[in-house]
Amino acid sequence: MPSPKRQESSSTRESIKKVVKRVHFIPDRYEIEQELAGHIEDSVLFLQEEEGLSQQEAEKAALERMGDPDEIGIALNRQHNPVLGYIWYFSRIVLVLLCVIVVLQFIPVLLLSGWTILFEHPIRDIPKEAYVRHVEPNELIKLDNRRIRITDVVQTKDGTLHVLYSSYNLSFSGLHGWSFNNLGELKDEDGEIYFTGSGRSTAGLYTRGRRSIKDFPFDKEKLILEYDYAGRCFKVEIPLGKVAYND
Repeated sequence: MPSPKRQESSSTRESIKKVVKRVHFIPDRYEIEQELAGHIEDSVLFLQEEEGLSQQEAEKAALERMGDPDEIGIALNRQHNPVLGYIWYFSRIVLVLLCVIVVLQFIPVLLLSGWTILFEHPIRDIPKEAYVRHVEPNELIKLDNRRIRITDVVQTKDGTLHVLYSSYNLSFSGLHGWSFNNLGELKDEDGEIYFTGSGRSTAGLYTRGRRSIKDFPFDKEKLILEYDYAGRCFKVEIPLGKVAYND
């Protein structure tokens, strides 16, 4: 690299200018110019120190040793192929833009997931004074790359049974592939299926959800979750225990 204290002569600048004009891949011109200036300066210093030439003599000799600027420029242009150079140059721009788009897409998802982990839990919507039984099965279900954990089962005085769960996908394919949005069929120990109810879930890579079914009998002591869809299946049995009324 040229020393910042040394000023290039007009002849040196002119020679370098002739070289870089032959290079058609414009983004490489500045780097070539800097490298040539550095080589010429090193050559000038060597000639001054080793051969005792003056600044002007050393610079003239260095330029002569460098060769014809046009020929050098033509050779460098072949090395810095403009077609391949621009393909690589614009592909990097496209890659950067794609990275920016991906990052911008992930930021809201990550923020939603962070909010869910820290603040959002559907169990908070169920008044504790309405509980008649509450179990924490902590049951982990593996479904392809997805992991579903049954965290709580709560039954309230009106007979509604709430199943609370968290879910995440190890491969992040949930952003563009199949997604899990229910717990399949909900049954009691006698095989009775309960259809009426509601559900809710949060958004993001990590989600929390709640499945609620109405009029689940208080005398039933087991909840069965059974899922079978598109070759994916699981069956989980959760003991509910006895109902403890607080009235």
